[in-house]
Amino acid sequence: MKKTTLLSIALTLLSIISFAQNQKPKESGLSFGVNAGLTLPTIANYDKDSHITSVTAPNASFYLGGTVNIPISQMFSLQPGLSLINKGGQYNQTIGGTSYASKTNLLYLEIPVNIVVAFEAGPGKFLVGVGPYLSFALKGTNKVPTLNSATGQVTTVSNDVVFGSGVGQTKSVDFGFGSLGEYRFNNGIGIHAGSGIGLINIGNSTGLDTYNLVTTFGLTYTFGKK
Repeated sequence: MKKTTLLSIALTLLSIISFAQNQKPKESGLSFGVNAGLTLPTIANYDKDSHITSVTAPNASFYLGGTVNIPISQMFSLQPGLSLINKGGQYNQTIGGTSYASKTNLLYLEIPVNIVVAFEAGPGKFLVGVGPYLSFALKGTNKVPTLNSATGQVTTVSNDVVFGSGVGQTKSVDFGFGSLGEYRFNNGIGIHAGSGIGLINIGNSTGLDTYNLVTTFGLTYTFGKK
């Protein structure tokens, strides 16, 4: 899964860059944007033979960030950014015949770099992009329902995620590839959707590999040249 995904993304990026280099230079300069919205992250687990064993339910949260748009040609631009984004997942745990949600929250500082192509459409333009990202974990929590044997009540216990390379710990760095789609009106307001596929095993469990997956929906605003 990892090798074929990397090869496909690499070939796509090389094709886009090659095409962009043959386009006429764009006259406009840099533009800047902000974005915010909803994340629907999950965690995918694979065995050592790269067979998927489980995917958690989405753990809805948020993202907030900014971008710089650097024109390459009339259609293409390079778009680096910086975001705070929450990832993780949740799964159901049955205690005494009742189902409870167990949640993992992982807050990252993420640096995406996308190659974006724009198409004029109606009162604005469509933008489609793809590129790598590098994320650094800032904080993590596990919220686990726990049965109190003395009272018989179930309460949620929150524990900090331990980052490191030891068994049972979570790696503090994530790397992967993302994609984005946006419709941007001529006034600078945009409607955004995106996805990210982690390519680093962030877990340290024997016999199991763990990867971040995320889908985002939100709003953007672009300053300066639209």
